[in-house]
Amino acid sequence: MAVHSMDTGAGQRGLSDQARAATEQAKQRAAESFGRQKTSVTHDMRDVARALRTTAEQCEGQQQSFIAGYARRAADGVERLGDVLEQKDLREMVRDLEQICRERPLVVGGAAMLAGFLGTRLARTAVSARRDAPQGEREDKGPTGPDEEREQVDIEFESTQLEGGV
Repeated sequence: MAVHSMDTGAGQRGLSDQARAATEQAKQRAAESFGRQKTSVTHDMRDVARALRTTAEQCEGQQQSFIAGYARRAADGVERLGDVLEQKDLREMVRDLEQICRERPLVVGGAAMLAGFLGTRLARTAVSARRDAPQGEREDKGPTGPDEEREQVDIEFESTQLEGGV
């Protein structure tokens, strides 16, 4: 019986070692993936900063210095954020985010609400644009208007009844 107990303990240690190794391998893959994504994002941020600077120059040329100033400040901010992103690893960013959440919970909550509001507006705009687009320009050939949607629901309801549903 003692031999069986030792075998079980060795087996559990083996499984534990395998789990630890798999966890470390997953962490390493996640860090590598994060590094690639981070490089892509920082590159995109530099492009955005460049576009904002171009916009600022165009606004200056059109005597709109007020807008040009905002565009320049936005470009500087995007560029600084890209630099910070480039210099920090995932653990440092998570630690910084946790610290911000602890120090300024109202700001974080407000930012989350703003992101939700903007996401909702974007979704509504996309649905509205899809509904208003001519039939030939739609990617999805599904129901497009109230009558067609009602017809689709009626068909689904009838098929449910035929299958023995409600």
